[in-house]
Amino acid sequence: MTEQILQANYFLSLGTLLMELVLIILLLLYVSLKVDRDAVLSLIQPVHNLADRIYDSIEKAILIKIFAVSTLASILTLYYSEVLGVIPCALCWFERIFMYGIVLISGTALFARNKLEQRGIFRYIIVFSIFGAIVAAYHHILQMLASVGTHLPCPASGGECSKRIIFEFGHITFPWMAFVLFIFFILILLVIKELVKTNN
Repeated sequence: MTEQILQANYFLSLGTLLMELVLIILLLLYVSLKVDRDAVLSLIQPVHNLADRIYDSIEKAILIKIFAVSTLASILTLYYSEVLGVIPCALCWFERIFMYGIVLISGTALFARNKLEQRGIFRYIIVFSIFGAIVAAYHHILQMLASVGTHLPCPASGGECSKRIIFEFGHITFPWMAFVLFIFFILILLVIKELVKTNN
């Protein structure tokens, strides 16, 4: 592997570790909202108010975040394949399809006329994220088992599904990065759903 790929792998893996921490925080926030909404809402109300002032609504702030993260992820996949020459496998393409779909859906949602339309689009982002997470989890398991000589079925077109382009910190692979992002989208939208339910 070239030095350029190794450096990109390392920095992407650091970003994934940070995103894993964000997932833990989001999960704790979601569970806390389910247990004691009023206490949690009083703690995060200043952030909620700030988002409303800057972006017109918390929904718009989240859509911008989802659009930015999914766009960056999509650009990075294209950077690896088109600039660094890494051939994506069939499962990578399925993960890309769901990620690119989220870019289009969230980008479209930014132009929705009102909060209700934006909330309606959230369900499509969640559906794409669920299917993307399932494919990414399967792909990650395939890559982890390949190191011990066990292989799961993989379409033979394109690159080899079990080949690890990235393997950092003992668990981070390309599919793991995709899985973390898809779970991030799901959790952040579930938290927003709880916040909206609390405020209504």
